[in-house]
Amino acid sequence: MLKLLLVLCLLAPAWARPSAHELCKQGDTLLSQGKAKESRQKFEEAIRLDPRCAEAFAGRGIQLSMEANELLRKGDQKGGNQLHLQAIQDFSNAIRLAPKEPISWANRGNSYFRLNKFPQALSDLSQSLSLKSSDMSFAARARCYTKMGQEAKAIADYTQAYKLSKNANFLFNRADCYLKMHQPDKAKADYERVIRESKDASVVDWAKANLKPLQTPASSPSKSR
Repeated sequence: MLKLLLVLCLLAPAWARPSAHELCKQGDTLLSQGKAKESRQKFEEAIRLDPRCAEAFAGRGIQLSMEANELLRKGDQKGGNQLHLQAIQDFSNAIRLAPKEPISWANRGNSYFRLNKFPQALSDLSQSLSLKSSDMSFAARARCYTKMGQEAKAIADYTQAYKLSKNANFLFNRADCYLKMHQPDKAKADYERVIRESKDASVVDWAKANLKPLQTPASSPSKSR
């Protein structure tokens, strides 16, 4: 009996140890709470426990890309770019282990976009969309098309993003593309819809400002002779 109890005591720590999936869930929770360092530790612990855990690589990649974006926002281009390169490595590992997961393709595409590698970003976002339609992926690909001077394709993607989400902010971006294509009437119509539909006050203000120069001034009454 004592021997059995001793065996159970020795095995208990192994039973209590969380799985890689559980560690990833903990990492996701910590990341949502803004605890970046702690979340990365959970994802790295999951990778050590299971080097084939795509979820762990994807989670660490998301944490790295969020940290990279914050550095870029603060003006640290070098630091932000380095972290995006690390994130790309993690997303690549996640894709290798789970190639049918659209989020990893989309996230790697977003990191490529941040590095101004637009063809690579376009390829990854297209692959993500081939696996699953997503308003955010359509919008991200539209931004790539805009950077590459392909506004007609960007307009098509913003249209799809709006259809999926009914988010009028995508119409604001589509209006900008119409202006670049010298189609002010279509841009005007989109800005007017943004003003009616958007729940984002700042976007509504921008739409109003952009709409002003497009509004046709009222024709002055003709003078009788």
